[in-house]
Amino acid sequence: MKKTKRIAFGIGIVLAVLATFTAPAMAGPNTVYFVPQHSSAGPDETTYVEVWFNLTDWYGDDPEYGFSILGVNITWDPSVADIISCDEPDEHPWDAGWTKHKWGNSWYMILEHNPWTDTEPPYGLDPGVYPVANLTIKGISPGVTDLAFSHEIPRYCEMVDAIGDPMPNQSWVDGTFTCVAPTYTVSGYTTPAADTVKITNLNNSKEWAADYIGSDGFYNLTLDVGVDVNATEILQITACDEIASDEYRNESNCNVTTHVPVNIPGEDTNVNLTLDHYCLHYHSYPYRTWEQPNWSGPAVMQMMVDHYRPEEPTQTYLNETGIAHNQQPCNANLSYVDPKGMQWTLNYILHNTSSYGGGKWANYGIGSYDDNLSALHYICYWQHLGPGAAPAYGDYSNWMAIRGIHTSEDPYPGPYPPAGNYDIYGFWINDPNPTGIGENSYKTVDQWTSEYYLKLSGVRGCDNYLNKYVAVCEPPEQPDVEVKPVHSPARLDKPVDPELMGLDVVKAAIDGATEELVPYDTEFASVFAKTIAGEPMLVTDDDGNDYYLVPFEVPVEKRPIPIPLKKPVEIQKVEGKAVKLLSLDLDGENAVERVTVRSLKLRPIKEERTLAVVIVDAEDGSFKEASWVKEPVKYLPVSKAEALRLVFEKLRQDGHGLRLSAFGRPTIELVHRDASPYYPDWKITIGQMVFYVSQDGTVSYDEPPTATTKPTLTLPPKSGLVPIPMPI
Repeated sequence: MKKTKRIAFGIGIVLAVLATFTAPAMAGPNTVYFVPQHSSAGPDETTYVEVWFNLTDWYGDDPEYGFSILGVNITWDPSVADIISCDEPDEHPWDAGWTKHKWGNSWYMILEHNPWTDTEPPYGLDPGVYPVANLTIKGISPGVTDLAFSHEIPRYCEMVDAIGDPMPNQSWVDGTFTCVAPTYTVSGYTTPAADTVKITNLNNSKEWAADYIGSDGFYNLTLDVGVDVNATEILQITACDEIASDEYRNESNCNVTTHVPVNIPGEDTNVNLTLDHYCLHYHSYPYRTWEQPNWSGPAVMQMMVDHYRPEEPTQTYLNETGIAHNQQPCNANLSYVDPKGMQWTLNYILHNTSSYGGGKWANYGIGSYDDNLSALHYICYWQHLGPGAAPAYGDYSNWMAIRGIHTSEDPYPGPYPPAGNYDIYGFWINDPNPTGIGENSYKTVDQWTSEYYLKLSGVRGCDNYLNKYVAVCEPPEQPDVEVKPVHSPARLDKPVDPELMGLDVVKAAIDGATEELVPYDTEFASVFAKTIAGEPMLVTDDDGNDYYLVPFEVPVEKRPIPIPLKKPVEIQKVEGKAVKLLSLDLDGENAVERVTVRSLKLRPIKEERTLAVVIVDAEDGSFKEASWVKEPVKYLPVSKAEALRLVFEKLRQDGHGLRLSAFGRPTIELVHRDASPYYPDWKITIGQMVFYVSQDGTVSYDEPPTATTKPTLTLPPKSGLVPIPMPI
């Protein structure tokens, strides 16, 4: 058997022993491979890749005949890359021919070595590592494509010996090419140093944790341009320093800001954040609903005791004890617990560290103020010792528990130094009214002070707290500082156009919740992430403060209802957390994007699908509050159709059904009167009759005015004429 041979390369003659070229050899047997196996380049950039052949066998099935011909077919994904050239190596053993052809996303090569120049068997190319081709690959768009050796007819990869038989032990090792997107990096410092930095693209809802967070507060994140972020898109940066977090409460300093990339591709440096949002949130605070409609005070006291004790008293005991210790004699026979009764009852229980299973000592006082800012400071300052309580709606009929505060800084940094001035954003509230939605909520400071936390104007004239702002927290001894309520920003530039189907309102609700609550409440964030926006419902308020209820529901598959467009329109579509403008031509065919339009008329909601409800102002779209539940509920409890049915049933029972048949179609709207803003009444007007249907199904109405017969004048009879009554 031959051990050496003469191999011709162009015009030169080289004597080679087991002829081998300089290249990394892929393990055999008989292997064709890429060098490098995995390559990359950016869009419109190129890279150089070689194809090599490691021949390990002297001969094929017949020991007389060695390797002779190599057929190579390389394919790729043309949306990611293009192999713009396939070149013959400068030196190679393919003395009988090196040919190439390109078909679309395929390069096909036939490489031939003349075996008959050998003087003895085996006739063919000796084992060695040989160059096949030099490829130039251009990136098209970000992504990854296989560089595949195709074995499909008509052009397929093959190794053939001198008499045309396939070589045994063939190995074809595919490669990959990655079109690397240009990158954008955002970096800066947080003060104080944050534990977590999260960045969300509000346009596509993608979210990332920072690549690096240092003990000095430095953070950075690198994103792929065109994949993760584009110019003009909005990044929301949320940085938080967890001061204390356990199974009971979360205390943190955070900052939430938005940033539009400037140097893209490239890097924006010094995007610095001051953690100027302080949150103290008792996230596992126990929740209780009242067992009787006048037991809101006992229900709140039950929550407060349960916060400190493994066992809790009954609401019956708390009601009897509280009323017995109300202000005497003024509220001795009151059906509600007043501040004095609540304070005495709580301290009687919590001063005894062995009561109800034992626990730490706690002491409650009463804060009473002429202005609400002083009262808010009292509530915020003492929150560090535990949640407090406050009466809502100007009397004692609906006490609420305050289980969290959101301010610009810690109102109680410690006795030394004293607290400084700070801003107030909102409160986490437990409402014992057993209604589901509305029980657990976050309310902005504007909503809390305008809708719920009012002067006690509805109490008795002898009450010590008449026309005062009252809360039951710790003893009211705190330093005087300046506090300022922070108003939720407007999110509507103009009144809502009904033709836009309320998408402006939906966007306002999503943006408000995303910016003002999601970063500060992980429980709400996890619930909110499971939902899609439902149909906004306009509610007219008795005081003229109209608002929208926007339910967020568990998504279900629905068949879209296309509506043909008859005239040029410009509508808005919610896309992720952004709203996209879509312009269409006269026939509706040449749209930037085909749009499925769904009717936003109020519909009966029979399913239990609602997880959260966001309230936004009807005039400017500002975020007012949000409430959420762990399991889906039906919302509203009484639908529009059910309200109509209840009205007609009531009228049939009262004998009015026939009288209403002549008044035409009813008009129906939602109005906020005395109940929770989450549960407005249906106002149904039929002719001169106005009906109200509450969300517990109660129907009320006033009798219509009795019609009076108009006096008539009868003309004297004339020849051939009939007397005609004439209205005066």
